[in-house]
Amino acid sequence: MTRAEHMRWTKQRALDELAGRDGVANALASLCSDLGKHEDAKNLALFAFAAGMLQDSPEKMRKFIEGFAE
Repeated sequence: MTRAEHMRWTKQRALDELAGRDGVANALASLCSDLGKHEDAKNLALFAFAAGMLQDSPEKMRKFIEGFAE
């Protein structure tokens, strides 16, 4: 899987988590976990965690995920 494909997959999984119970926390956890699964994206996991902690609503988290590492 290319980095771009992995990023699309990672973002979609995080958005799917956002729609569920405890959405904001689970979306961030999913994003960070999945970033660590690709050699060319794992260095972004810590940045995603730090920046994602600032997102305090589902709407803000959705914008963060969709715009992350564009």
